[in-house]
Amino acid sequence: MALFNSNSRSLLFKSGISASLIRLLPMLVIVFTLGCESKVETPVVKEKFNELALRNFGRDVAKKVRERNFNSLFECITVEKIRDDLTQEYSLKYLEREELRTEFGGAFRIGKSLTDFIIEDGSFEFKSLYKQDGKTFLRFRAYQNFMYDIIDFELDLSGDAIIIVDGYSFLLDQSYSEYIKELLFDNWGRDRSGHYDFDRQQWTKGIMKFNMIAGNQFFKGNYAAAKRSLDKIDEKEKYRGYIKRTELNILPYLLEIDQITLIKKYLQQSTNATSTAIYQSMFIAASTSPKKLKTAHHLLEKQLPNDRITLTLDALAAYKLGNYAQTQVYCDSVLSIYTELSEMRLLRLLASQNLNVGISDTLANMRLEAYDFNDMSTHDFQLAITLSNDF
Repeated sequence: MALFNSNSRSLLFKSGISASLIRLLPMLVIVFTLGCESKVETPVVKEKFNELALRNFGRDVAKKVRERNFNSLFECITVEKIRDDLTQEYSLKYLEREELRTEFGGAFRIGKSLTDFIIEDGSFEFKSLYKQDGKTFLRFRAYQNFMYDIIDFELDLSGDAIIIVDGYSFLLDQSYSEYIKELLFDNWGRDRSGHYDFDRQQWTKGIMKFNMIAGNQFFKGNYAAAKRSLDKIDEKEKYRGYIKRTELNILPYLLEIDQITLIKKYLQQSTNATSTAIYQSMFIAASTSPKKLKTAHHLLEKQLPNDRITLTLDALAAYKLGNYAQTQVYCDSVLSIYTELSEMRLLRLLASQNLNVGISDTLANMRLEAYDFNDMSTHDFQLAITLSNDF
């Protein structure tokens, strides 16, 4: 199964959902002038940024992610709110405050994490603007190799510039601020409530060690060894976002039965309808069951209305069901907009090969024959790009 391998692929986030974010939202203080018989009037606050400005900001962020423009991304994504919130709420020690200050300048940067998600030839796009509970959010969609993430960024509009101050990855089913808190608390020996426990610190360092080894094995291409390292972590401790991210990285390279087991776990643990829909799409992409594959049609339409990229799942399902003509239709629809998606080019070539149309005879007996959509180790991007010139 070609699921996004997120080197993030969530977005997915590379060093963990690499976190980024945040500036402390200033309190809005309205000063009333009261007199003996004075009339109290509520001042009219004019919005600094209209809808067009916010949408343009969203499109600009998506463009910077696609271009891997780190410096510009870091200018519009701040980490101050997470740092300040943790410092104030948990009375951090000096060394902890220093670690926050230094690490937030490096490892916990969301900008690099997002670009890692589409490190090969994926897609990252601004989708919509919405307001909820007095806050303003921008919604983005990330995609790579039949895996999707929907990311909501919370904005701070109180200053002279639009700033991203927090976010939520529906693939991880977790906010960036919570993700970072888990990672830091485990490292500091604090429990989920923030209390110190020396024994816990030694214990969680073992968890983090196995997770780190798994990540290193993954980047070396030793997927079985990476899985063995994760298997050494007790299942009840795998709720942590940074461990889930490592699982998601490895998942596309596992056997179908192992993929299905993990995805079923995510479905059971899902906290919202959007995350559930994403996990259902992963289940379909991993499955060879005709019954499951037939449920792929427009699965993500509610979460991603009018987004042509969702047809990648339909194309994969149609191919697995042996409907090669329909596979071509879906692939052509996607490729008419997203010409860079090599997995779509390769899928179209495979469908054409089965129909004996539009394929050069020189393709016979090539590696194309051995391609398995349930085994990422056979996924050859360069082959897809090279051969796709035939259509």
